[in-house]
Amino acid sequence: MLALINRKTATVNQQAPTIVAKLAAFTDSLTVEQKDQIIALMNQRMDRRNRFQELSGNH
Repeated sequence: MLALINRKTATVNQQAPTIVAKLAAFTDSLTVEQKDQIIALMNQRMDRRNRFQELSGNH
């Protein structure tokens, strides 16, 4: 099981630079309004996650 986790982790680490570059290119192509919408959605999800963690006792 540990070997599987290590292989998956290695794959993620190898692919991370490509993913970051593609994500950067994508966000660079967005308008200011689109970026604001994404930020608002991310904040909503974080707020929900934080409320769930508070309710479940996981701080």
